[in-house]
Amino acid sequence: MKIYCFRACLVAWVLLLQLPFNSFGQGTAFSYQGRLSVGGTPATGTYQFEFTLWDSLSGGVPASAVVLTTPAGVSVSNGLFTVILDFGAGALNGAPRCNMSATASGNP
Repeated sequence: MKIYCFRACLVAWVLLLQLPFNSFGQGTAFSYQGRLSVGGTPATGTYQFEFTLWDSLSGGVPASAVVLTTPAGVSVSNGLFTVILDFGAGALNGAPRCNMSATASGNP
């Protein structure tokens, strides 16, 4: 009886190893948290932003052809805001990157 149980478990284990395992890669979107001040005071309200990804802090070139805008506006509370950014595959490849953002007037 013990040999039969052992063989059954061994066969089940071998069959289990034959099943394909699905793996799901991480997407390219990420959460960006920022701080906005107006005249040195933390901003509050709805603001439009434009985000671009560069390969250097100064004198660089865009690392992605994607420019992300927030036409509906982003809620800013006490100077803090959070947005989801996705510059696409290949933009964040391990090389140094700098995220530049521009802000339009509040309450679009």
